Amino acid sequence: MKNFFKTLLLIIVVSYLQCFTNPAYPISPESDVIKIGCILNLTGKYEMIGINALKGVITAIDNLWPDFSYEILVHDIGKDNKNLRDIIKNMVLVDKVLFIVGPIPITDDSDIANVINGLKVPTVIFPITDKDSLKSKYLIKYIYPIENQVKELVEYSRFRMGIRRFGVLYPNTPLGNFFKNSFLSSVNRLGGQIVYEGSYDPLIRDMSVETEWIKSIEPEAVFIPDTASNSAEIIIKIKGERNISNILFLGPNTWNSNSFLKNAGDLFDGVIFKTIFSDFFYPGSERWLKFYRNYYNLFAIEAGHIEFQVYEAVRILLSTLIDSDEISGDVILERIKMVDDNSAYQIESDKTGGISIIPGSFLLTIKNNRFIKLK
Repeated sequence: MKNFFKTLLLIIVVSYLQCFTNPAYPISPESDVIKIGCILNLTGKYEMIGINALKGVITAIDNLWPDFSYEILVHDIGKDNKNLRDIIKNMVLVDKVLFIVGPIPITDDSDIANVINGLKVPTVIFPITDKDSLKSKYLIKYIYPIENQVKELVEYSRFRMGIRRFGVLYPNTPLGNFFKNSFLSSVNRLGGQIVYEGSYDPLIRDMSVETEWIKSIEPEAVFIPDTASNSAEIIIKIKGERNISNILFLGPNTWNSNSFLKNAGDLFDGVIFKTIFSDFFYPGSERWLKFYRNYYNLFAIEAGHIEFQVYEAVRILLSTLIDSDEISGDVILERIKMVDDNSAYQIESDKTGGISIIPGSFLLTIKNNRFIKLK
């Protein structure tokens, strides 16, 4: 299977559109083939996001019902995403896909929603905010919004830990600014006070000026919405300064990774929690462990957030077909509304009939160099 995936990646990078059959299953009659379309960036700026998303799809279909054969039809939009409408039409009308994963990253092209609606093809996307504009009855959003992440962090630190004075130190990027604005909004809404706001070049990460500000202003908690490795590096620099202590570091779900634990885990003592971050899974959860074992068996590398998100979404969609007399997109849309697992996620519908899969949120900390679930 590992060799298969290496070959698969090589083929799709150089192909316009290619179809793959999971070799773990015997060839079945055409009616028993479940076809999944994937619109991903497999080259260019977002190459690793697309590759990891594809790994999530493969992990989801691995070891499922042996009565079916699965085909993944992939289109690489890393070089050209101007013809998404034609790509979607071809996947549905010619290749007869059951549903589509993507585009990843998401596009803001409102015409895409109209095409999806006209073709009546379930399409799952992964927005980072609950304010995206795409609306369609056939649109399925697997969403862990930034707004929810920061709200959970601020609520817990504000009301459970009694913190009032907050700071934010963010990378000067569009995403960093979005995190910052969401954090400021939550702090103000929940009665906290922003006493420090600083930014940095994400490529340089020079903290010399910012650490001086933090020393003089003394915020009780500082939110750093960056990657695991970058955040660990920044925390090390801040904690390395004299006269800076007892700061609670707050972070996004990127901190829930072995790289953050490895680089910064020993900075936090085992008695008083000095860091809190949010995520939709924690390392000891049954869902994560099952996924992680399957993923590692396939690819022999550690899994991350995008792989798990895509895996969960595809797994949920395919689970709607269990014991169904019909395999169709309409069956998926009808039965997904009846999926009930309040401990793992909620299923909501918007005014257009579009569906959101919202995973449950956890708050995590580090204790004795281990991830611990707070809430």
